[in-house]
Amino acid sequence: MTLLGQRVIRGPDWSAGDVDGGEGHVGTVVTVGGLETAEVLWDNGTRNTCRIGHNGHHDLRVFDNGTTGVRHDGTDCTVCSERGIFGMRWTCNVCSDCHLCPVCYVTDQHDTHHDFTRYTTPGDKGVPVPKRATSVKAQTMGIFPGAIVQRGHDWKYGDQDGGADKTGEVISIEHGDKNSSTTRNKVRVKWMPSGSYHIYRLGAEDGKVDLQFVLQARGTPYYRDHLPVCENQLESNRAVVQRTGAQNIQESSEALQDDDNVCIVVSSANLEELQKQHCGYTKGMASCIGKIGKIRGFTPNGDAMVEFGGTKFRFHPRVLKKVYDLNVGDIVRILPDEQSVETLQDGHGGYNPQMKQYLGKVGKVAKKDSDGDVVVEFGRRIFLYNPGCCTPAPGQTVYDEDESDNDSGDSGNQLQQLENLNHLMMLMMGGLMQGVGQRLTSDLTILALYKAISEGDTSEARSIIQRDPSVINKTFKGVTPLIFASHQGQETIVEELLKKGADINIVDHLGNTAVAAAIIGEKKRIAKYLIGKGCDITVTDNNGRTAIHSAAIEDFGDIISLLIQKGCDANIQDKVGDTALHDAISKDSTNAINTLCKSQSTDLTLVNRKGFNPLHHAALRGNTQALESILMRNKGLVNVKKADGFTALHVAAINNHDDCARILIQRGGADVNSRDLDGDTPLSVAAGRGFVETSKLLIDRNANVNAVNTKKETPLHAALSQTGSSMGLGDPMLGLGLLLGLGINTKENRIKTACTLIENGADVEKRNSEGKTPLECCSDDVIKTAVNNFIRQRRSQPSASRGTIFFFQI
Repeated sequence: MTLLGQRVIRGPDWSAGDVDGGEGHVGTVVTVGGLETAEVLWDNGTRNTCRIGHNGHHDLRVFDNGTTGVRHDGTDCTVCSERGIFGMRWTCNVCSDCHLCPVCYVTDQHDTHHDFTRYTTPGDKGVPVPKRATSVKAQTMGIFPGAIVQRGHDWKYGDQDGGADKTGEVISIEHGDKNSSTTRNKVRVKWMPSGSYHIYRLGAEDGKVDLQFVLQARGTPYYRDHLPVCENQLESNRAVVQRTGAQNIQESSEALQDDDNVCIVVSSANLEELQKQHCGYTKGMASCIGKIGKIRGFTPNGDAMVEFGGTKFRFHPRVLKKVYDLNVGDIVRILPDEQSVETLQDGHGGYNPQMKQYLGKVGKVAKKDSDGDVVVEFGRRIFLYNPGCCTPAPGQTVYDEDESDNDSGDSGNQLQQLENLNHLMMLMMGGLMQGVGQRLTSDLTILALYKAISEGDTSEARSIIQRDPSVINKTFKGVTPLIFASHQGQETIVEELLKKGADINIVDHLGNTAVAAAIIGEKKRIAKYLIGKGCDITVTDNNGRTAIHSAAIEDFGDIISLLIQKGCDANIQDKVGDTALHDAISKDSTNAINTLCKSQSTDLTLVNRKGFNPLHHAALRGNTQALESILMRNKGLVNVKKADGFTALHVAAINNHDDCARILIQRGGADVNSRDLDGDTPLSVAAGRGFVETSKLLIDRNANVNAVNTKKETPLHAALSQTGSSMGLGDPMLGLGLLLGLGINTKENRIKTACTLIENGADVEKRNSEGKTPLECCSDDVIKTAVNNFIRQRRSQPSASRGTIFFFQI
């Protein structure tokens, strides 16, 4: 678990007075020095060095480690349903199936008289904590929503704030989207002079902090004695070795022992720096990076003696990572640190930037190379990894983005763009380029052919094919020479293989044909050549996709036209129900969208597994070009409802896509007062989320501000209520989300939305089925006061002089 970026508070051995601002004030770990100390940048702008185990002293407690990427994949919060709890997980010892996220725990969800166990990271054994009902509860202070801030230590944005002396207000703490590996380490700020909004780092990017507060704000509460101390786990365990003489060193939850295989997990620069600080450095150590060594004992102070290729080196344990013997079918967790993974991937297929979203995630070993590298599956995505990047995670749930989709679009029906073949090519290059005659045991002829293809050596490839024609349909790592050559763009070799009888329609182990490989590899000329040669364009891969899906993803409109001309079904749906048009919309493939929408063979009414037809999907994605293209072809789709009663306008409204809403209304004639199964209109769902601009747009287009749903709630009820149906939609803990500044329904936005509704005739006395007015449904005193003040001001003004002027202070 990395320390950089952790949010911390003073701990049990604190001795630095009020440099932090006082009890409960929060700071960020920005550097780690000497392995026993850390430098903290407090939210008030001051810095100091704190002990994180030095001589057994701990000056800090960890307030939030979700900021560094700690996530419990496969374990959801029982109360708020957060998928894959970020930060510390709290499990009830009485009700073993109850797991709480940090917010639900500190806001006293579940029975506070029950004992709980804290799991600081996914791999730890858990620490029992006292009952919350009898524990000390304190309040955090610092950079939280409502704080007034100015530029800080790591500011790099010029005069974006309006100048060095200008201040802004923190509107929300930003939560990473589903592709993010960290959360709660950035904040959104509204600068006072200009009213502009921007996002800044608060622990992101290895502890960078762009701001400091001028006026602090209250954050979430915390149970002081329930939080762990901040310490470097490796250093803490080294002390155990020194005291006990035990010949092993703990690294998180894994133990290094004699005869363990290990690898170096830091860059060459960091290796030199760390080794010089502790047990010495020699130039030969850097040559060991990317290789696997074996532990041959430990020194009395816990350093490891590691043998690489017959030479022994003395390494500090912090630079090492145990390499496990993995097998197909094993469940593994990828290291959470990007720099470590990038270092380890050197010489093992390389680091793909798309790997970033899978840092710290759980996957399944799908294939093991002869040199030990493994292909790891995450649902429909695969990557090649150095085994040193993986830690066994038996029993954990494999991360699959498809399973976390939802209709509101907060997680969205994200497209799982398949570049499986690209990663397989990395696998081949990573293993093959290590050379024939090492550990590879495949037939030398097929290896030589693949080497020639990878290097574009047409003469050598032709010579090999002529000497042994049987190689043309053989596979290496599940891929035939034709598929490999098509992906690599080797036109002459592709032609030679076909002349010699290569099967043009054979598939690899993922179901990809040569034409699909060419499209995925962005080799359009080869794709057209193969189509012209009569390849089967109806073949589906293991995920139900055909070549037209791949062409849509790559935005090859001309390839799509050619495929349709040759009889390819433009409407075939993959395993999640997506058509090529769904994929094109998700990837914002403009050429593909235009081509598919113009083709009369494209069925615009097909829905995917989530119930979205292409128009709904375009509204979800905020794809205005797709909306216009679809409506130009068929305006009759504009008011078609999903199974839940949502029209495309509902979908646009709940995702704050006001530009999409405008197109749906102006170009498509969307019914602004259409109702879903709960009776909610687009205005209700927009107001319930505090989306001011979208609400204004709908009102301007004659949306009924007093429309009632099945609970007799109006949009004003939705704007002021924390439990209204239009605000929930899978988020029953919205009030708790506000404590962390989820970016949805900030107080300011809710107030502005409510005032806009009132200004446009919303009935403040309208009662719902429980007999409550909108203000009676509001449980936030600040919001209630501000809206009441607005109502009084409005009543005191002459009608002619009224305007939507917001006099409130949050």
